Amino acid sequence: MKLFLTSLTLLAGLGIGSGPVLYGSDGGSTDHSSRQEGLIIVRAGTVYVGDGRVLEDIRIHIRKGKIAKIEKDEGEIQEKDAKIIDLRRKTLMPGIIAAHTELVAADVQWNLTPDIVAADNYDWFNKNKKLLASGLTTVYLSPGRKRLVAGQGSVVKLAGSELGARLLEASASLRIDLSELSRRSVPAIFEPNPTPTSESPLLPPRAQKGSSLPSQLDVLRKAFAEAKAHAQSPNGNGNLGGIGPVAARYELTAFNEVAAGRLPVRLAVRNAYEIRQGLSYFASMGARVVLEMPQQAVLLKDRLAQALIPTVIAMPLRPSLVFVGDHKKEKNPLPVTTPELAGQLSKAGVAVAIVGQSDQDLDKLRMLAGLAARFGMDEDKALMAITLEAAKTIGVEDRLGSLETGKDADFVVLSGRPFDARSQVEAVYIEGVLVYEIEEHTPPFVVKAGRVLLGDGRELRNAIVVVKNGKITDVGPYAEIPPGAIVHEHPDSVLLPGFIAAATRLGLHTDSGGTKITAGPEVDVAAALDATDEAFAKALEAGITSLFVTPDGSGSVFGRVAAVKTDGSGKDFVTRAICGLQMSLSSGGDAGKKKLLAELKKAKLYIHPPKPKVTKKAKAPKKPVKKPVAKEQAKPKPSPFAGAWSGTMLVPPMPGPLTFHVDIKVKGAEVTAEVRIDSALPIPGFPLTTTMKGKIESDEMTIKGDISFQGETREITYTAKIEDGKLVGELTGMPGDAIKVTATRDVDPSADEKTAKTPPKKAKPKVKKNERLEPFRPVLTREAALIITCTTRDAVLAAIDAIVTTEKLRCVITGAAKELAKKPIQLPQGKSIGYLLSVNEVSFTEKGKKTMVAQALADMGFDVILVGRVQKGTAYLPVHAAYAVSQGFDSRKALSSLTAAPARCFGLENRVGLLAVGRDADLVLMSGDPFDLPSRIQKVWVNGRLGVDKLAAQDSSFKPGTSGKSGPGPKDNR
Repeated sequence: MKLFLTSLTLLAGLGIGSGPVLYGSDGGSTDHSSRQEGLIIVRAGTVYVGDGRVLEDIRIHIRKGKIAKIEKDEGEIQEKDAKIIDLRRKTLMPGIIAAHTELVAADVQWNLTPDIVAADNYDWFNKNKKLLASGLTTVYLSPGRKRLVAGQGSVVKLAGSELGARLLEASASLRIDLSELSRRSVPAIFEPNPTPTSESPLLPPRAQKGSSLPSQLDVLRKAFAEAKAHAQSPNGNGNLGGIGPVAARYELTAFNEVAAGRLPVRLAVRNAYEIRQGLSYFASMGARVVLEMPQQAVLLKDRLAQALIPTVIAMPLRPSLVFVGDHKKEKNPLPVTTPELAGQLSKAGVAVAIVGQSDQDLDKLRMLAGLAARFGMDEDKALMAITLEAAKTIGVEDRLGSLETGKDADFVVLSGRPFDARSQVEAVYIEGVLVYEIEEHTPPFVVKAGRVLLGDGRELRNAIVVVKNGKITDVGPYAEIPPGAIVHEHPDSVLLPGFIAAATRLGLHTDSGGTKITAGPEVDVAAALDATDEAFAKALEAGITSLFVTPDGSGSVFGRVAAVKTDGSGKDFVTRAICGLQMSLSSGGDAGKKKLLAELKKAKLYIHPPKPKVTKKAKAPKKPVKKPVAKEQAKPKPSPFAGAWSGTMLVPPMPGPLTFHVDIKVKGAEVTAEVRIDSALPIPGFPLTTTMKGKIESDEMTIKGDISFQGETREITYTAKIEDGKLVGELTGMPGDAIKVTATRDVDPSADEKTAKTPPKKAKPKVKKNERLEPFRPVLTREAALIITCTTRDAVLAAIDAIVTTEKLRCVITGAAKELAKKPIQLPQGKSIGYLLSVNEVSFTEKGKKTMVAQALADMGFDVILVGRVQKGTAYLPVHAAYAVSQGFDSRKALSSLTAAPARCFGLENRVGLLAVGRDADLVLMSGDPFDLPSRIQKVWVNGRLGVDKLAAQDSSFKPGTSGKSGPGPKDNR
């Protein structure tokens, strides 16, 4: 009953892989010739070795996938040709190892199958992204679940450059199950005689032994005795044991390997009685034993410790599921697996490996081990339970489990301590090669400043701003610092939001030599800008992180306004393509109001055209009732099984999924089907085709046919039903258990009929795109503002009445500021209305009296927005704000005029302008108050990326996990 293929043998035959792969009961030999030849040096901040030690500031040298040297990270790196991986602010731990999985476990009908190798059923092309993202690098594959002798477990790596090299141990152990699960349903075997006669008749199914623990031990004694006798005196049947035809026999090699102590026994037991009986039996022959998920192991913990029996414990906690149950009073409750069990065994001296209750928890092993520490296990032992002890349990401790010289360079990069729930897996390396990296724009960091100006007038002292993935995630004096975050401490500096230059021409260019750059409303300003334009650099150095680029123009409706960032990052360059639309108004009163409303009405009719009116038709006179005419006999509906179907299926031991195509024709209850089974890999003998026939009875189709492969002919049977429009069934006759096949329809037989009955829908008439009116779309949804250039005070009143009061849209006013300062107006309550104020409009003097226009507008309730309306001069906008303050403008309003006010008025308050949770991480660090003229820009971040750093040499940073004192650290290039 040896399977006719093994995955890696097949791959080698197809030329997939880099070299020969030989494996058997003595493990695997691998060829590492294709691994990176050059030297890799990893500079690590904190290293959890895996054996209980924790090292700080370490260099790990890697050659050909192996750790060549570990040393203190001191002095210059002498190896100039080495590839440097800088993880000095990160935490490293060994790759996580799962000491038990059922990823390929499959139970056949025979109770003894010692020659089945779990790796034969492994899908080597599975990307395993979810598991790698959790830090899991290596797994033990169980061959089965509920047979007495299910086969040999294997050990594989989840990723790697060579498929063959990923097989660490093809034969890591022989799984023997003495639990109630294996005794509960021992199947009988039907061995049909293809040519029955009176002398050789058909026999009833043959019962297999092993339905009680004594019976199981008796079966094992006979199997080991048979293997020993054959080794001493080989018989004529070859190396086969058991009874029945050759297909039901098994190879004896694994039993002899166990008896010789070369192959461990993976003993699946649950209660104390099973543990005692199993240990006593295998101790008598000197076999090595690993206990698999014993629930009552605590009753025998001293014996397990004395006999050095490694134990795999399944943590009963399911962090992602709520436990449902009730307390029951029991007179003599038997111990079961509890969260405390791993700690109880470990403290008694038992080597423990921790796994989850099922494969659904494979990505939670680090958390489960941490919870074991919460429930009594030493923290060092808990980490070893998923690293070094797990490696010892599955026999690969010479290569994995700890970060030591000579071992494979398999390690996990964490943002903090391994058992901190906040720590994230940032990267995973297997044999020095990056196989997973978290998808983050920038690593988390924290800026702590003596003063933090939020942008809306509020101020915090000695506060923290936390940034992750380009966004602000926390602000305040007691904000929580994420594990692994870079911390910048600047107690003498001031932190504030990135400045916004509204109404700027920066990024727009002209060849005419004039000062104006005009564009109509149909021009896409954002698309016309170049993210790599050098013009943005000077503005960025001045702390300006956002630009509201505004071209010149004239007429009732003119240029669009585009919001962009100054850091030149193409992906995040455009914040919003249209954040404003410019209009002009020269008349006031009802005339001015009607003019604006007329333009808005045009836009509304274009964007939301009225539905055509449906005229009611006059009722037609009733027609005389005709006598019913006998209908023609309805045609029979096509069978739901008829048609072409396709799906995928996994057929052990094939290395990948197979495609299943079936074209079914139904006549009455008779079925004829053309079946084709194919593989994405170039496997010799594929595709397999056959014609199958059968019947449909009680909504179930059963078809049979013969299929040939590599000189062997098998009869396969496909039984299926229609469920939710899919063909769901099982394919039997292939190797192993019944194979579930779900197929979807390629062609709907009733499609033509449906098409004929349903008249085609009338195509909606296409509306010609009007680029002049398109910019009004974001305006009408309040995602952009209308910027109204007013020539008179009355025009300002008309604009506010039309846009704010009547239409309730965002409104920004510019012009006529001097008139308003002379004669203030009353604004609608609760409305935010912006006012663009040029530097030369900040104040004026008449008849010896000075009037502060900016303050007067602010006192009326306007959100004053200071602007320059220039190109190169945009960089000096913060200087002009300081001038406004010197003229009497409130400093808080002045800062808001460059931050919160423009963001709020242009509909971008959820992105920029404030130091608040959820906003873009646009930050400016200054040496002092922004209106203290000698204050200088020290650092500027845009979307969490460091664009300006004038303190690179003096930056004081520290790594979390140290004493917490700041000190000079490596340059932060983010």
